Amino acid sequence: MDLNNIEKMVLNKLFEGDHPALATLREQAVGAWVRARELTGSGFFTEFSLRSGAKPLLLPFERIKIDDVMGTAKELKGGIGFILDINNGFIETLEGYTYEEPWPGNTVALHLYYENPTRDKLFERFG
Repeated sequence: MDLNNIEKMVLNKLFEGDHPALATLREQAVGAWVRARELTGSGFFTEFSLRSGAKPLLLPFERIKIDDVMGTAKELKGGIGFILDINNGFIETLEGYTYEEPWPGNTVALHLYYENPTRDKLFERFG
């Protein structure tokens, strides 16, 4: 399955920036496709498959999460959050969630932003 618009937007925002780790993750996302997608009612889980030959991100830990991208949508009173799991250096699962509201769908207009605009805590995780 192809990535939907929200998955593409969120991955682009997650991987925005000059840090070398983000460049590696952007390269992994090129040609990635959806292995599975589960809608939970208040969000989603998307599992990715990557093209063969994708280069792993070298990390000090086996697993890390990127969880600094948040969002707002006209249809929601509260916001939206996103968590990307990286396992053994490869993007694995993207979670999107609301704060106790029904997920507004995949055509929702989102405004995405960073919880911390400097992203310094994220870059510390990359070692």
